[in-house]
Amino acid sequence: GVEHSGIDFQAVEARFWTNTSQARNSNQVVSLMKNTSYKALAELIGYRYAFDFIYVDGSHAPDVALTDACMAWGMLKQGGVMLFDDYKYPEEPTKVGIDAFLAGFEGKYDLILSNYQLAVQKK
Repeated sequence: GVEHSGIDFQAVEARFWTNTSQARNSNQVVSLMKNTSYKALAELIGYRYAFDFIYVDGSHAPDVALTDACMAWGMLKQGGVMLFDDYKYPEEPTKVGIDAFLAGFEGKYDLILSNYQLAVQKK
């Protein structure tokens, strides 16, 4: 597969399609955008999409996790769930960015899961 920074993107994409095909209902649509999260989220915001579920999983850098969460939050429907991966990932500081998001949006969500992953439901 094509590699960049040690990541086999072909394998990542194949795993994405396998996982989503197993998890989605037949009436649900899954799309793949091959871009940085910042550019892809900006494009989705421009289309005025709204989602019931958003899964934030990408860079473990706190600034990227925070930016992704803030950009995605506006597209999450009321009652929708945002799930963060790698919340308590031991070697990476992802938690710092997610905690900053939680502090900034305090009162606007209910915490529904907090362990290796963290999930909030939009009020």
